[in-house]
Amino acid sequence: MKKTLIGLLLISTVALGGIKPKQDNDFSGFDNIPAKELSAKLAKELTENMHLPAKIDYLTQMQSILSYGTSLIFSKEVNIEHKDIKEIWLKQRDRLIQAMFKIDAQNICQTPIWRYMIYKRNIIPEFVYKDMNGKILFEYTVEADDCNAIQ
Repeated sequence: MKKTLIGLLLISTVALGGIKPKQDNDFSGFDNIPAKELSAKLAKELTENMHLPAKIDYLTQMQSILSYGTSLIFSKEVNIEHKDIKEIWLKQRDRLIQAMFKIDAQNICQTPIWRYMIYKRNIIPEFVYKDMNGKILFEYTVEADDCNAIQ
């Protein structure tokens, strides 16, 4: 069961991010696991299977995935000093944050296992972006209302 859950999360988040499926899958097998316990298991297994820290792209790296209550906290490091993003960060910060939120929300909300986690289990993904020195730049959650706005 544990390997099935982690496999579904990894494959659907990485491979299917941005693809809208025709129907939701049945994840009711996870209904009997308390949400806090499920959140903790997800964080542990995702961390182990992703071999963190893990490079996302040339500007961003996933640092950690933690559980706090029923939240899964994805901590990402972004190089805001890189020439490709420095000026945008300084002059159009809000626009950049909105773009990052849109990408994260689409990847989460259009993935069946995450929709199940959010709508049925109230497990909320939180994204925390930090600079290369560990200073928090911005953070947000992706919740049911956000997913409703996308669909």
